[in-house]
Amino acid sequence: MIEILISICIILGVFLSLIGSIGILRLKDAYGRMHAATKSATLGIIFVIIGTFFMFLMRGELLLQLLFAIVFVFLTAPVAAMIILGPLTALVSNFGRTPRLMNFMTAILNT
Repeated sequence: MIEILISICIILGVFLSLIGSIGILRLKDAYGRMHAATKSATLGIIFVIIGTFFMFLMRGELLLQLLFAIVFVFLTAPVAAMIILGPLTALVSNFGRTPRLMNFMTAILNT
């Protein structure tokens, strides 16, 4: 029974990470791409780590490092996204619109 739970967690994690990767490629502006990268990919990584935790728990090993990894990923991914999007927010206030990713990179390189 626990093998089914492990498989569901890992498959769900891989599926969410795949959806996040597709979102990064398909979405048009930097805000949408960052949202796809942080939300679905973070949940995907967390589900894979939970599946790994249950696998080791089934073997009789309790790895608290995996629980700490879940907390670390859950807390740092949204903060890193906000820090990365800080310069973009400044550019939006200067230009009055959301620039596409290439415009964003061009503006960063020209400053």
